[in-house]
Amino acid sequence: MVKRKSSHKSLLIMTLTACIISFLSVALLFYIIYDVTKTKYGEKITITSSEDIWRSCEGLNVKKATECLIRNVAEIYKYNSSQVGKELTFEELKENGGVCNHYSMLYTDAAQKLGFYARTVTIKTNNTSGHMFTVVSNHDAYCIIDSLSNVCFEFAQDINK
Repeated sequence: MVKRKSSHKSLLIMTLTACIISFLSVALLFYIIYDVTKTKYGEKITITSSEDIWRSCEGLNVKKATECLIRNVAEIYKYNSSQVGKELTFEELKENGGVCNHYSMLYTDAAQKLGFYARTVTIKTNNTSGHMFTVVSNHDAYCIIDSLSNVCFEFAQDINK
């Protein structure tokens, strides 16, 4: 009987040790994945100025840069239809939110500061209203940013070069 209690204790200790090791392994794996994600996609930052929107996106290709801009704008994004037709400062946009044209102009300005070609595009959605989005490009590709989404396309390579 004494041996069984001892072996039960040993089994319990081994089981607890295995659980702790498993927990630590999962925690380490999560930390590694988080760290890789943070490095790969940029660290989450606090947005205090319009410069914060683009500064952490420097040195990236057009696709990664537009993803970075969207991630940063998402920190302050608030759709607020009562802002239609109003000119807003960055602080007003951050505090009160805005509509497509406010965010489109913010993306255009930020992308240009990163050295990309960028323009705000307006389309009609019916007889009385429209929608605005941003097109960002360089010699390799172009991306369309609309609110908190983007889609990117690479230019075809010239086979004669």
